[in-house]
Amino acid sequence: MHFSAPAASPDGADAPRPPRIGAVLISYNPPADLPARLQGLAQAGLARLVVVDNASAQPPPAGPATLLRNARNAGIATASNQGLQALRAAGCSHALLLDQDSDIDADCIAQLRAAAAQAPADALGVVPGLRHPLPEMRCRWPQAVGGGPRAWRFRFVHAQDLRELTPVHVAISSGMLLRLDRMQALGDFDDSLYIDLVDTDLCLRARTRGWQLYAVPGAWMPHAIGRPARRGPRGLPMYPTHHGAARHYTLARNRIRLYRRHAWRHPFWAAYETLGGLKLAAKVLAFEPGRLRKLAAMLAGSWAGLRGRGGPAPARWQR
Repeated sequence: MHFSAPAASPDGADAPRPPRIGAVLISYNPPADLPARLQGLAQAGLARLVVVDNASAQPPPAGPATLLRNARNAGIATASNQGLQALRAAGCSHALLLDQDSDIDADCIAQLRAAAAQAPADALGVVPGLRHPLPEMRCRWPQAVGGGPRAWRFRFVHAQDLRELTPVHVAISSGMLLRLDRMQALGDFDDSLYIDLVDTDLCLRARTRGWQLYAVPGAWMPHAIGRPARRGPRGLPMYPTHHGAARHYTLARNRIRLYRRHAWRHPFWAAYETLGGLKLAAKVLAFEPGRLRKLAAMLAGSWAGLRGRGGPAPARWQR
């Protein structure tokens, strides 16, 4: 299914205004093909393209984009907020969020644009399906099942099964096309989370306000999370991401912080996140090098989350 832009009303009434979309791409020591990706984005009909660089060793060649450079690595949340502010100043109505390894094309952007113009009234934004590096890794999102706002059960919505705009209750930020007015009402991303689960926090705050994301059928964006590799028996494959210790610290810390903030309002997410956290720990222990250091980082991060700590991981975990 492909979405098309809304047509003009036959009776002369104004059709819905098409979204004025700007894109924010966060970079940190980006890959060599970033300039080519920026050129592709510049030809996709975007109103503004902003690159926020988190203190890369070498300034990225921004080409057609506006480059905002941070003197230090300010994290995903702060860099995203800087980009959102730049898009508001440019008069954009929607923000497309991208990582430096997201390879979105003009067709996907066009589908997101058309879907955003037709989205239900409770939409915070729309998201594409993600094509993972390994074909057997399927894109899926959790969706609360029954029980109203405090549902405790969830099911997975699979991208390849979509036939219409479908609400999903947690999604990663890369590929999100978001309404800037509602982002402003939510206070944008939480700077203190720095990295990891900043998008989850946004999704849950939006759901508390009665807003949600919608997955767009037929819209696909290649994207990698970590460096996944297939491991385990044929009947029970697992895909360790090989994140460093610092990421495991911030994941564990922010998971605890979000439990304290959202678990009572959104128990379905607490169940989903707990299962995901246990699975992540099992993959690290079974398949990844440096497993004991990573486990120690998880424990230290959990303790930091109980104490309400934020910001980047301590230097000892970044080495």
